[in-house]
This record gives sequence, C-alpha cells and structure tokens, in this order.
Amino acid sequence: DKLVSVIIPAYNASAHLERTLTSIIAQDYGSLEVIIVNDASTDSSLEIAHKVLSGSARPHRIITLPQNLVVSCARNTGLKAARGEYVWFCDADDLVDERFLRVLCGEAQGKNADIVFCGLTHYYEDSGKFVDEKINAVNMTSPEEYFEAWADDKLYLWSVWNFIFRRDFLRKSNLHFSEGCIYGEDAEFVMKAVALASRVLFVRDILYIYIHHKSQTIAKRKEPAMMHSLLLARFRMWRFVLRHTTRRSVKNYVLNFCLPDTLVNKFTSCAKAGDRERYTRLTRCLKHKRVREILLSSVRFIAKKPELFFKFLALAYAQKLYYVLRKG
Repeated sequence: DKLVSVIIPAYNASAHLERTLTSIIAQDYGSLEVIIVNDASTDSSLEIAHKVLSGSARPHRIITLPQNLVVSCARNTGLKAARGEYVWFCDADDLVDERFLRVLCGEAQGKNADIVFCGLTHYYEDSGKFVDEKINAVNMTSPEEYFEAWADDKLYLWSVWNFIFRRDFLRKSNLHFSEGCIYGEDAEFVMKAVALASRVLFVRDILYIYIHHKSQTIAKRKEPAMMHSLLLARFRMWRFVLRHTTRRSVKNYVLNFCLPDTLVNKFTSCAKAGDRERYTRLTRCLKHKRVREILLSSVRFIAKKPELFFKFLALAYAQKLYYVLRKG
C-alpha cells in the first residue's frame, strides 16, 4: 500500500472528533498517517486527539496552530507536513466507510489517476435521515467529463472530503487552499485541481458520510458574509481554470455556463439578503459591455439550462422586478 496522509483540521470538534478518528483508524488499508491540525481549539479536541491516536498503531502527528486561522490555513499546514503519496482531507465531524482508502487508492494506483472521488451520503442528526448525494458521472475518467457532468447536473460536489489527490501532482501544480476564505475554499481547490489533472476517476460506492449538525459552519451559509465568500471563491476558481486549462470544452463550460451562473447568483444573493443598496450598486455593472456579453453567452446552454438565460433577460430589462421576485 502507498502511504496516504489523512489531514484533519479540527476546531472545537470535541463532540464528534473521537467518532471520526475511530472510523479512520479502522480503515482496512495498511499504510496511512493521521495529521491533526488543531486550529487553536478552546474545547477538549486536543485531548481527545491525543487519547484516540496514542491508543492506536497508526502513525500520527498533531500540529497546534497558535491562533484560529480557519480551515484553509489548517489544511495548508497539514499539506505541507504530509509525507504520503496520496492526501485525503477529512473533516473532523464526519464518518467514513472502512473500505474508503482501499477502494480509492486501488483505483488511483491501478489507473494512474491524479484524483479519485467516491459517492457520499448526508446524515442529518436532527432527523436521523440519510440522503444520498446525486452523482451520475458513472464512467467519468477525464476533466472534460467532470465539467460536463457538473454542467448537466449529474454531480454537485463542492468539497474535498470524498476525494483523494496524488500529492506529487498537487506539489507540481502548486495547488493550495485560498487562505482567508471562510466558505467555498474547498470547491475552489477541487475545481482548480480538476482543471490541471490528467485523469480524474469516480467510484460509485458510497464510502463517505457527511454529518449535518447545528454547530457546523455550513449551517450558517446563508449569512451574507458567507455567501459573499462563496461567490468570490467561485470567481477565483473560474478565472484560474480559464488561465490554466488547455482543454477547449472546459473553457466552453466556464465561459458560457459557469461564469454567467456565478454572476446571476451574485445578484440573487443580494436580493435574498434584502440588501437593496448593494443590489442597486451591483446593477451598474450591467452597463458594461463585457458583463452583458458574459451573461448573454448563457444562451448557448439554453437547451440544458433555460432558466439561466431567462434570469439574465430579467436582470437586463426588469431589474426591480427581479429583486422583488427573489427577495427573501
């Protein structure tokens, strides 16, 4: 087995950390190292990590940051410390099937892939329900097919937990998480990596369990600051993809679907937040020829995403009505 570095950022994760670490230690894969990056937790996360890991035979390291630097910095710290041929960024409050590393690493090694990801399910603690993520990208092997599947609503993945990456690929590509980004940093990382990868593989097996609970960051994602961070992350990643990919089909998806969709979402987030002043300021950009060209290009995807083009028409000719319809 090739060594896998499991990087786990932990900030006040005492309620779930022991269960998460136990599921990682129980992997039926022989060669892994656990790297905990304690992001200046004020609860018992550090003590729990020491207790669980010291009682296992798995190699491990615990790195404590001097102050809370949010998840992007924690993941970058873990990535710098990693020694494995593959890296896996696992959240401190989730669960994983014992076959996760065996299956994904087997695919990565056997088919020489830079990135491999698997199916996942969502578990909601308040209701006790499981909801499988919709992923229909069954035969995907290339970045082009990843973007095509994403544009066709065959997958909706914005996080890194159910992915493994070849570390040498990340190093040579100089990929890291955008520090200071409070939401959307993982989606940005994944899309940048996919754009540069030579081979991306999907495994249908549901091997990752994403736990939804009231104290997690994603529960606050509707806050204006979070949505603003998300949209900035998306603009950064689309710009990166356009600058670095040589694949014509990928550029087509970004220019004619991804960028228009992100621009429309910017207006929608302001309207939903009831921020009339910011929305009005934003509408001024519609006077710029380049902005209108980007939004108008969505007509090329009208067969797949007709609502996107009609949202553009509403923004172009009925801005006040669009605000009223989307408010709240």
